[in-house]
Amino acid sequence: MRPRVRTAPALVVVLVASALLLAACGSSSSSSGGGSADAILQRAFAGGKTIKSGKLALDVGLDLKGVQSLGGPLKLKLSGPFEGGAGGAIPKLDMTLDLDLAGKRFTAGLISTGSQGFVSFQGTDYVVPDQAFASFKQGYAEAQRKSKAQQGKTTLASLGIDPRGWLKDPKVAGSADVGGTDTDHVSADVDVGKLVDDIGNLARRAGSLTGTTQGQGISAKTRQQITDAVKRASVDVYVGKADGILRKLSVGLSFEVPQSLRSSAQGLQGGDLSLSLELDDVNQAQRIEAPSNARPITELGSQLQSLLGGLGGLGAGSGSSGSSGSSGGSSSGDAAAKRLENFTACVKQAGSDSAKAQDCAKLLNP
Repeated sequence: MRPRVRTAPALVVVLVASALLLAACGSSSSSSGGGSADAILQRAFAGGKTIKSGKLALDVGLDLKGVQSLGGPLKLKLSGPFEGGAGGAIPKLDMTLDLDLAGKRFTAGLISTGSQGFVSFQGTDYVVPDQAFASFKQGYAEAQRKSKAQQGKTTLASLGIDPRGWLKDPKVAGSADVGGTDTDHVSADVDVGKLVDDIGNLARRAGSLTGTTQGQGISAKTRQQITDAVKRASVDVYVGKADGILRKLSVGLSFEVPQSLRSSAQGLQGGDLSLSLELDDVNQAQRIEAPSNARPITELGSQLQSLLGGLGGLGAGSGSSGSSGSSGGSSSGDAAAKRLENFTACVKQAGSDSAKAQDCAKLLNP
C-alpha cells in the first residue's frame, strides 16, 4: 500500500526536480539570439557561464483534487537577491519564503551578509550565533574546494542527465521581455518517460556516490505509473538573446490518479502543478544588508511552537476534536523549542571548535 500512496507525490517531486535542474544548467555561447528552437535550447543548457549575482523568484502552485484534509491549494514563493562571494567565500543573500497552505500563511527567510547570518520567521529576524555561522562557513569553503577539484568532471551529462531530451517538439514562440531582458521564447511538451529515466539515473548515481541503498533508481512499475498518470506536461523556456542565459522557466502539468489507486492514495484523484522560475538582474550588484533589531535565536522556540500548534489541526479527521489537535501541536512545539534550546547551548559551549559545533546539529533531530 505504501508505494501506491507515494505514486502521485513522486510525480510532483520528479517534475519539480526536473524544472530546477533545467534552470541550473546555465548558459553557453554569447553569440546573438535567435535561430532554431534546438539552437536556442543548446545555448541555454550547454553550460559554460558563471552567474555571480541576481534576483531569484520561484513560484510553485499545487492543487490536489479529492484530498479534503488539505482544505485548499498550496502556494509557495521563494524570492530575493543573491551575490556570490569572492574567492569561494560564502555568498550574500536575502531570501524570503512565503507559504500558503490551506489558507494559513507562513513566512520565513534567510539572510547572509558574508560575515553574519540571520533567519526570520513571521516577520521577526533572529541572529545566528557566531560559532554556528563560522561552522557553516567552514563547511561551505570545504565544499567549494571539492567542487573546484572536480571541475570539468561533474556535468549534467556525466550524471546521466540530458534536459533537451525531455522536450518534445520544441517551437520558437517569439520574443519576450523578462525582467528588462530581451529573450527568445521556446515552448515544448515534456516527454515524461525520458524525464523519469534521467531522474532515475541521477538517483542511481547519488546512491553510488554516497554508498546508500537509495541508488536503485526508479522501478519500471513506478515509471509506468507516473507516465500513465500525467495527462498534460509543458515547458516554456526564455533565453537571453545577448548572453544565452536562461532567464525564465515555466512548467505546467496535470495528472490523474487511476481509479484503482485512489482508495490507497487517501482519495487523491489528481491535480495540477505550476512552477515558474525567473532570474533577473543577472551579474548586477545587489544590496544585501543585515537586519536591524534582530532578536536572539533562542526566542525562536515560541514562534516554532505556535507554528506547530497551527499545523496540528490541518490534517485532523472528522474523528479528532479541536482540543486534541491543539494539545498535540503544543506538545510537539514544546519538544521543538527544547531541541532548539539544547542546540544553541551546545554551539555556545563548542566555542571556536568547529567540529564540536557541527556535532551540535544532531540535537535538532526529533
